[in-house]
Order: sequence, then structure tokens, then C-alpha cells
Amino acid sequence: MNNVSALEPPPYQAHAQNAEVTVGNSLDISVLNNILYSEPGAPILYIFGTPPSQLLWDYNIQFNSSGSLTGVGGNNIVADPLFVSPSLFNFALSAGSPAIGAGTPAEAPSVDLLGVSRSASIDIGAYAYDLIVEETKKKSPTKSTTK
Repeated sequence: MNNVSALEPPPYQAHAQNAEVTVGNSLDISVLNNILYSEPGAPILYIFGTPPSQLLWDYNIQFNSSGSLTGVGGNNIVADPLFVSPSLFNFALSAGSPAIGAGTPAEAPSVDLLGVSRSASIDIGAYAYDLIVEETKKKSPTKSTTK
């Protein structure tokens, strides 16, 4: 729950068949509130061994992936998640991200990866969007050089 799977650079090969999510030999799988930010054309899901008898796949964002999943929830989003700087591996959410407030509280952790408390409005991904930080950045005084 609430993960980011993104742009795994070589030489790392954790994703089987270059899929964003790899599952196998499990009966009951829940994939909720995740952002799947892949290399262009990567498959969404790779199943090996015994396929799951129950797959709960909902409230996720996929970007750049190929293929589609059937029999999944209706709250998935196909869009750029608008990370702060994915090229620098900063996967925090920017203002306007479709992940903000789009998650489900079902099985969501109470804090994000940095220990920030999640509000009643759950964000998709590993990091909660912190509006207070964004507003503080906008209101930070600038140093004036004129008198």
C-alpha cells in the first residue's frame, strides 16, 4: 500500500520482465494507492507461477506503462503523477498532482515514508502532499537589494 515504483535505472533489474508489479504463488493480493511510473512501454503486471485467485487493484496511478488490467477497481488513473523531480529521484508530489486526495484510507498507513501524518484525504503514493510546506515556500520573504 502507498508505494512508488519508478524508473529503475540499470544495472538494477528487480522488476521481472520489466513489469512494474510482479506477483506469483500468492492467492490474495491487494495493490492500493500506488504510483507506477515506468520506462515507456513497460508492462503493468507480470504474473509467474500460480496466478492469484483474488486481485484487488484500485486507487493506483500508472504512467508510461503498456497494457491494461481487467476486473480491477474503477478508481485507477492513467496520468503523469507530477512528481517534484523524477529525474533526480524526488518522488514527492507537486501541486496539481492527480495523486493528491485520490487514494483510499483502506489499509493506508497513518504516516508517509518521511513520517508525515496522512490527512483524512489520502494521497496516492509513498509521500503525502504537504500543502503547508508548499504555502510556506510561496510566502517565504525574499531579500530585497533596494532601499
